[in-house]
Amino acid sequence: MGVRDTVTQIVKGWAGMQSNPRGTDALHALWASNPLGSWSNAADDLANQINQAFGTDLQGKDFNPPGAIKTVDDLVTAVT
Repeated sequence: MGVRDTVTQIVKGWAGMQSNPRGTDALHALWASNPLGSWSNAADDLANQINQAFGTDLQGKDFNPPGAIKTVDDLVTAVT
């Protein structure tokens, strides 16, 4: 599975989506449609899942708000 496919599957599960997210979908908006706690906890959870899959060192604060990773595409770029 490629990077984009892996990120898409992680975000899909994280956001509780039935279908795959699009690259331009805002992560905060995806989470907000099915919130499972505070945004900071959700962002930390997403960072942990991505780090486990890719060996990266992302943190919840890297996601918008307040960080620069805003969309699924941004997340793909961050791990490549």
